[in-house]
Amino acid sequence: MLDKNGNPKVALHIENETRWAMEKYKKLLPDSPLLHITPSVFRHTFCIDYANDGMDIKNLQYLMGN
Repeated sequence: MLDKNGNPKVALHIENETRWAMEKYKKLLPDSPLLHITPSVFRHTFCIDYANDGMDIKNLQYLMGN
């Protein structure tokens, strides 16, 4: 993910955008609660999806930085 200047976004940018989107969702659909979503949730979902799709664990581990 890149910012408007083409630089990689840092975790704080993504966290702020996620918080903004959740607040907007709550205003638009107050009767449909949404689970608390953080950038970490996206990271874990990404990892699980790739693992379930059969990505080599060592490559996934490298990609995730572990």
